[in-house]
Amino acid sequence: MRHKEKNKKLKEKLKQELIIIYHAPPPKNKHSFLRRIKPQPMNLAYILYTQVSYISKLEWVVSVCLFVATVFMSCFFEPAVFSVALAWMPFLAVVGVSESMRSATYGMEELEMAARFSLKSIVLARMGIVGIENMVFVLLCAAFVQGKLLLTMLYLLVPYLATVYASLLIIRKSPGREGKYLCVAFSMVVSITACFGLADYAWIYQERYNGVWVLSVMALVGFNYKESRRVAKMAECY
Repeated sequence: MRHKEKNKKLKEKLKQELIIIYHAPPPKNKHSFLRRIKPQPMNLAYILYTQVSYISKLEWVVSVCLFVATVFMSCFFEPAVFSVALAWMPFLAVVGVSESMRSATYGMEELEMAARFSLKSIVLARMGIVGIENMVFVLLCAAFVQGKLLLTMLYLLVPYLATVYASLLIIRKSPGREGKYLCVAFSMVVSITACFGLADYAWIYQERYNGVWVLSVMALVGFNYKESRRVAKMAECY
């Protein structure tokens, strides 16, 4: 008992000495300093601007490489450029989704929740940035593929949007690295299906089925919007 009491007294004495040694002096001119700080705007444009720099180089490199490859194919292997572009769309989609959901994949939710913006805002901002970038890429690819520009965009958007929707669903159900691997596996299935579909079911690209393609893209856009909101809400609940 005496030994325990002695240890307790030593700990208390040590605490008091630490408080004295590391005692912080009172802040000087604190209120005048805070008044001089101008608050930054918190609108959507500012959030997007701050998040652009956090998009990893992998996303930009993949997009540029796929675009350069599409241009190369259009110059030297024009008959195969459409099938190659179709096959690449799912991989572009899964890289974009992985980049948007990097917080969940690498367990950074708590760190980013301490940031100035809510995690929901960060996730939606990254989705928007990556989505705009990928849409520009799809448009550029469609311009180098033989055929009507708008119709070609519809054809390319179907495998892209289908992969985005499935990847968001997978990430929401299985966040982490396991979900990322499942997304990659699904993108491979969609890519192979698109290639074989072009070879065996070329009739689906006939003009009389244009309405089906338009409805498919509209439906997938709606599904993706709904799933994006769910994923962002899930991030907010971490």
